[in-house]
Amino acid sequence: MAYTYRFVDVNENIIYVGYTGQRLAKRIGQHFTKGHLPKNCYKSIARIDYIKWETKSDAQVMEVYYINKYHP
Repeated sequence: MAYTYRFVDVNENIIYVGYTGQRLAKRIGQHFTKGHLPKNCYKSIARIDYIKWETKSDAQVMEVYYINKYHP
């Protein structure tokens, strides 16, 4: 299993898109403990959406698709 996830702010803007081949909760936790994004980004998250995929490559392809679609 793999996941594509996105951080959404209170105005429904997509502010980040990522994927993980590991447990989703673990990866999200890493964002909030060792995050590579600016602190303002993490503070503005209102919701985290995710989609579960059968393969890591599916999640990677969809990450690229969502980044190109939403330009976070």
